[in-house]
Amino acid sequence: LRNNVTNAYRKLMLSINQNNAVQKDFYGRYTIIYNNMVESYRQRQINLLEFLDFFNDYTDSQQKLLQQQLNLQLAKEELNYHTNR
Repeated sequence: LRNNVTNAYRKLMLSINQNNAVQKDFYGRYTIIYNNMVESYRQRQINLLEFLDFFNDYTDSQQKLLQQQLNLQLAKEELNYHTNR
């Protein structure tokens, strides 16, 4: 039991560190860049291929952010499970 709690705690700390390392500020700025790209496409300053390339990168980064948030929640749940909370 102690080993399970220790492992769950380490997993949680790793998830927290990874979540902090992501720098949520980066994702906030990336969203601003996304909005600027949409506007640039509307004004025909960039072509469809450039927009789609950026959009694919943007969706990949958002999926990674969501996965990190999920991993953090799962680590919290695992620790709660092993400590009966």
